[in-house]
Amino acid sequence: MKKFMAFILAAVMTLTLAGCAGSGEKSGSDPMSETNGSTVNTPSNSGAPGGEDNNSNISGNGGVPNGTNSEKDGGMELVPLHNDGITSDSIALGSKLCTEDGYYRIQSLSDDRHISNITYVDFASKREIVLCSDSSCRHNIESCASFISDHEMFYPRIFVFNDKLWLLSSDYYQEGSMGSEYHAPGYEPEPETRRAAIFRMNLDGTDREKVYEAALGDIIETNVFGYGDDLLFVVKTPTVDTVKNNMGNEIMFYGSKNRALLRFSISQNKVVERIPLDPYKNISLNVRDCTGSHLIFAGTAYPDGKSKLDFMDILAFDTGHMQPPSKEQEELSNNCEIVFFTLNIDTKEFKEVFREKRESRNSYSVYGSELYIKHPDNTVSAFNVLSGSTRSVNIPSGYEFRGIYMNKLKLYQIGKGSEITYFADLDGTNITSSKLFDSMGDDRLWVLAVAGDKAIVQYDEEREKRPEGGYTRTGIKLGLISIDDLMSGRRNIDQINNLGKSNGGLL
Repeated sequence: MKKFMAFILAAVMTLTLAGCAGSGEKSGSDPMSETNGSTVNTPSNSGAPGGEDNNSNISGNGGVPNGTNSEKDGGMELVPLHNDGITSDSIALGSKLCTEDGYYRIQSLSDDRHISNITYVDFASKREIVLCSDSSCRHNIESCASFISDHEMFYPRIFVFNDKLWLLSSDYYQEGSMGSEYHAPGYEPEPETRRAAIFRMNLDGTDREKVYEAALGDIIETNVFGYGDDLLFVVKTPTVDTVKNNMGNEIMFYGSKNRALLRFSISQNKVVERIPLDPYKNISLNVRDCTGSHLIFAGTAYPDGKSKLDFMDILAFDTGHMQPPSKEQEELSNNCEIVFFTLNIDTKEFKEVFREKRESRNSYSVYGSELYIKHPDNTVSAFNVLSGSTRSVNIPSGYEFRGIYMNKLKLYQIGKGSEITYFADLDGTNITSSKLFDSMGDDRLWVLAVAGDKAIVQYDEEREKRPEGGYTRTGIKLGLISIDDLMSGRRNIDQINNLGKSNGGLL
């Protein structure tokens, strides 16, 4: 029997994200002949680096090797490798789904809901293939390089780093949500045997190995960063607490404990450092972005004697019906503070760089080393989290700032509908417009990732209505479009011969 949950996300502040600069790592390519005799470029084998046996359960700090890649201005630079769900405001984080030659993704190609496959889109031939070199393989057995089973993995995510392909497998990330569980009579949950883990393989899918495994029940957060020879990611233990809403009903709040930033050395093939994130008990710190050698954290600070659980009560969730917050809850909300920290990966220094009352009703976007702050009067300022300096951002007259999108200001026209998205250079000049982001429009494109000056997009969704209600997605086209065309509303798409239903399934 399935387990159903109802959730309301705890949006303590509006954050739009943009990743650090950089596209996928460069890789070579070997021709591989398919059964139909055509040739596509597939990633080449580059050999796995040597390493000692994995030792992921260390509690103290260890020696950290010096990395040699991702260098900038004489020093190493943090690179965002994955964000769970590529959206218009976090698209730069999707750049590591690509190499210069192609794009990787995971999708279901068979009727077996327990099996998924890794596929590869070759930019030169504009074709998508299963990441398997055996022409006789049916891609449904463990020996297949593309095979992924949910009996072993939770919700696999994929990224490219150091000329390797990586898989992150971790349970659903529920922190910050509230909900109620509903079970049919007699329901008994099966004990979980899978563990969150990270796998590494060659770019052609061969030589897959598990390089890190978390403790049973722990979760690996989906923001992963590369730093020279290292991967950095957050591991935590999920918690479930009970809170009461305005109606006096008890509901569940999903949180975590034992949060720590782990540093995994690729050359040593093990975790070499653990940086605890729990000491800030009254601040819910979350990794938001990176700049240079610094990670940027954001969180909410609660008044003395109060906790995140007290704060969650203001959602007043009652079996799907929203109730207005009480005066006490409103005061608690206004007395919370938005706080930003930086963590220097080299020195391990946590530094508070920005704090203001939540009642200011500002919204925040992180881009590079700057925190873009949109004020209630629609003016925008940019605070540099490294230098502490602040500057005004020129928002063109008649427009409203909605965040940063791939090195551009994302804007809407004041008093107009949201079907047109506008973009401008960071100095407010060279405005372009596009209807390709309109969720209600027939021309809507879903941006999956960025490769250089092009974006990989899904478009022309096809679906069929089911007799019992709802729809089944029967197909979506895949294509490449230039960033310039995307932001100027020109639907000039190079179609890719893609496999399966793309992100097909029930709607």
